[in-house]
Amino acid sequence: MNRLSFDSFPTCSVSCQSSPNWFFSNLLKQGQLAVVDAAPGAGMSWLLMELAGAAASGRRFAEHFDTDTAVKSVYVNAGMELEEVTSRFAKLIDTPDLNRVKVLVTNEILKLQKVFFDLSEPDYRDVLLDGFEADNEYRLLVIDSLESLFPKYKANAESINKWFLSLKQKGITIVVGSNGGMKLHNELIDLNLKLSDVVQGGSLLLKIDFKKSRSLPAAKRRTFFAELKEGEDGSLKVAYVDRNDAAVERVAFLASEGMTQIQIARELGIGQSTVSRRFNKALQTGLLELKNRHYVLTEKGKTQIEGKVEDLLADE
Repeated sequence: MNRLSFDSFPTCSVSCQSSPNWFFSNLLKQGQLAVVDAAPGAGMSWLLMELAGAAASGRRFAEHFDTDTAVKSVYVNAGMELEEVTSRFAKLIDTPDLNRVKVLVTNEILKLQKVFFDLSEPDYRDVLLDGFEADNEYRLLVIDSLESLFPKYKANAESINKWFLSLKQKGITIVVGSNGGMKLHNELIDLNLKLSDVVQGGSLLLKIDFKKSRSLPAAKRRTFFAELKEGEDGSLKVAYVDRNDAAVERVAFLASEGMTQIQIARELGIGQSTVSRRFNKALQTGLLELKNRHYVLTEKGKTQIEGKVEDLLADE
C-alpha cells in the first residue's frame, strides 16, 4: 500500500499575525486536547481557523511544540466545500506563508480514501493518523466540528476516543469544535471553552468562558473576548482581551472623557478603590498620559480602546 502524507492535501496560505501567544503558552500544551463548545452560527469556525493559522504563522509558537520551526497545522472541516474554506482563510492572511496549514474537507478526504484505503464507509481517522505518522512537522490538528466529522460518534465513541488518545500520545495537539451535541470522554479533555457571540456593530465579538483547564489555575480563568473586525481590504483581524484588561480599558476611556475617579465609580457601579487600581494600571501600561493637567489616551490607548470598550463591558 502507498504511504499517505499530508503532501496529498490542499494547502492554504495563512499568516495570522494578529493572534497573540496566549492560547498555546497559557491554555494548551503540546499533546493536549481542547474542546470549544458553541451553538451553530456563533463564530466557532472563524476562531478555529484563526488558531490553525496563528500556530503556523511564526516561530513564536515553536517553543510550545518542541520544534525549532513554525508549527504546521491540519485543519479539518466536514461541513464546507474546499472553496468556501480557502476563501475564509484568505480573509485571515496578513503575510502569505505557504505549506503551513493543510486543509481537509470531506469530499477531498473521500478521494484520498479511494487511493490509499479500502473503506466502504468514510472514516477519516486512518487518513489523519497516517498523515501525522508520515510527517512529524505537523503538530496541531483542528477539527470543525466533532459532530460533522463523526456523525455516528455515539455508536463508535470508544474507538474514536481511543483514536484521540493515540494522537495525544504522539504529541499532537488537538482543538475540537463542538455544537454541544456530542461529548468526548472527560479524561481526554485538557481544556474546555464555551463560545457565545455578542452583537456588536462593525465586528463579531465572541465571548469565551472556561469550563475546564488543566494548565490554568481556577483563579486565572476569567472570561475573555475574541473580536473579529473586517478591514477595508476585506481582511479579518482578530484581537483578544480578557474581562480584567477590558475593565482597565474602560476606566481609561472614561478618564480620557474628563471624568474623575469618583464619577467613574458611580458610572460603573463599582468601588473607588477598584477604579483607582484600574486607573493606575492604565497609566502603567501606557494607555493614559497626563497632558496640560488632563488625562488623555496615548496613541497606544487610542488604537487599543476606541470603538470597542463600551460594547465590551456594557454589562459590567
